[in-house]
Amino acid sequence: MISILTILVISLAIVITAQNATKDSEKKSESAINYPTEIPSQTPTPTLSPTPITHNQPTGIPPTSTPTNTPTQPTQPNSDFQYPGSTLIERVESTTIFESIDDPKKITDWYKDKIKSMNMNVTSFIQTSTNGKVLNKLAGANGKTEARVEIEKQENSQIVKISASVY
Repeated sequence: MISILTILVISLAIVITAQNATKDSEKKSESAINYPTEIPSQTPTPTLSPTPITHNQPTGIPPTSTPTNTPTQPTQPNSDFQYPGSTLIERVESTTIFESIDDPKKITDWYKDKIKSMNMNVTSFIQTSTNGKVLNKLAGANGKTEARVEIEKQENSQIVKISASVY
């Protein structure tokens, strides 16, 4: 009898334990349903959309002007900037091209003096000569006017090409 009673108690304990396990499982399911998980919220991002600009409508705010650097328009070198005895070959946009048969050094010195006589305080004189080939670049500026001169002579040639620009 004791053994039957023991078997009954053990069986009852197993059944109760199984029921409790089922109830715990149901509680976990209910808690998952009753308590929604928290979803992190996203911060809205501002977007830019174009705003049409209407002209000729008073806004109450006076327009402001923005200073801009306007490049000076090139002018054609006048006859004062043409090397004496040279021949006008062509004008290409802002540059006038002359030719001469004088010595490149003499031509370079004349343009150096010309640039200095125009009161140009910012000057650059670069002279190169290699194997009979000459390339001299002169530049000057005084705030109002800018001058650039390129003097070029090819090896075995008598002709000196002069490219002059005055802005």
